[in-house]
Amino acid sequence: MTFSAPQPVASGCLYTVTEVSGHQPDRLEEFVGDTAFIVARDRQTCYVGGTGVRTGRDVRFHQKDAATGRDIRVWCITADAHRFAAHTVAH
Repeated sequence: MTFSAPQPVASGCLYTVTEVSGHQPDRLEEFVGDTAFIVARDRQTCYVGGTGVRTGRDVRFHQKDAATGRDIRVWCITADAHRFAAHTVAH
């Protein structure tokens, strides 16, 4: 049995969310439930698929391994007037 390693991300660094479910995000509710989004930082992009839950002013998103369904990492997604951003957080 083989498993692919998740894409590496810089711990605690802010990533810009460039798309959610195939389009530019316009509200945090788009990250709630089962969905996927793309984040970018410097020249690195990362696909993130899993499940999000609204937690007040942000979304806590559990990234899942596509093959096993296990949690890979947890993201916190926020929004301000200029962009949607995500960073990894401790479980």
